Amino acid sequence: MDDYLCIDGQSISTSPKYKGKGSIALEFENRDPRLFQTISKPGEYALRPGIGMTGATANPLPGIKGSNTANGNLCVTGYRWAKWFYDNPDDWARTTNGLQAAPVLRYAEVLLNYAEAKAELGQISQTVLDQTVNVLRDRVGMPSLMLGNEPKYPRLDQIYATYVGYGVTPTLREIRREHLMKGCIYFLFR
Repeated sequence: MDDYLCIDGQSISTSPKYKGKGSIALEFENRDPRLFQTISKPGEYALRPGIGMTGATANPLPGIKGSNTANGNLCVTGYRWAKWFYDNPDDWARTTNGLQAAPVLRYAEVLLNYAEAKAELGQISQTVLDQTVNVLRDRVGMPSLMLGNEPKYPRLDQIYATYVGYGVTPTLREIRREHLMKGCIYFLFR
């Protein structure tokens, strides 16, 4: 959640648009639209009532552990995945059998692989950012990433410095946002 920018292109640590962590709903206000494509806003992406669950555990909204809704469709963090959500019982059967249609390689990954390679070679430039990262930002109406004017992440940078001993570049942060829920984040940041 904290790695997603606010709509002004700044991190939650520096943006005046950030509403704080007073509630899950507040955390979603004024944020990068890609956040909503990955983690559902409260009340969205609910299972249709009566579909997939029956009896006392039928709960179309994600239950939060310790609450009175913590049965059936349990979501222990309160942040429910939106990516790959498909409310179709026919698709659930296909998923169980390993047949769910899901993209393996997206155009966004091709662009980000190129940007990452250029960054690793020390050849990142505004032209490369405009051909890659900013293409992805433009599609959701986010401000462009400008070399030399990258968003600052004081809180997250301190956590990285303390626990893993390195920082994360703006290019890698962008890759992280795009790759979330693909099961490869660990390998990207080793």
